[in-house]
Amino acid sequence: MDIEEFENQNQPRSKRSRLDPYQVEIFRLKEKGYANHQVCKWLSSNGLTVTPEAVRKFIKSRSERVPSWRKTNKPTAEKPSAAPTVVSSKEPSKPLPSTKKFVHNTNRNLEELV
Repeated sequence: MDIEEFENQNQPRSKRSRLDPYQVEIFRLKEKGYANHQVCKWLSSNGLTVTPEAVRKFIKSRSERVPSWRKTNKPTAEKPSAAPTVVSSKEPSKPLPSTKKFVHNTNRNLEELV
């Protein structure tokens, strides 16, 4: 059998995900705040059983190919230009109470420790 005969008898495996037909719905559910396991539950009600990890990977792999309905001109929060200034009080802060006591023996001979 040559390659042309093989190609005529066999179709190449599709690289399309089983989740592709549900891509718009998956992104809408995620946009509304649904967790991956909840998306899996919805998919199983539609006859497709997948794991939350499969949903996560599907979303991650298509993050660059987001549907046009998801591309909105949402205002983004402005990043502060500088770190906020911390105003310190004039009184020094008091040390936090310790739950363990440290006993320091000031009468130790240094030669004993060596």
